[in-house]
Amino acid sequence: MKKVVVFVSAPDAGEVRDAIAQSGGGRIGNYTATVNHVHTGYSGALKVVDEERIEFACDDATFADIVTAINGLKNSYAAVDSWNLDSYVR
Repeated sequence: MKKVVVFVSAPDAGEVRDAIAQSGGGRIGNYTATVNHVHTGYSGALKVVDEERIEFACDDATFADIVTAINGLKNSYAAVDSWNLDSYVR
């Protein structure tokens, strides 16, 4: 079981959320992907861009499918971070 956080630019967030859902992300009980707005970015000086943080949980096998789906999007750049929850969930 993994907890996954994906950071993506706001204009691309819908496409990324769809790819996550179609690949099985967030399908645990009543859990759904949650989205928060953040601002980030550096390029010599602080650059502020609208970015969304998408959080969800998935099993290990589904995680590989989700990352493949996100990486397959042509016009999106997303940063993916994950944590193994096996040691936290009983």
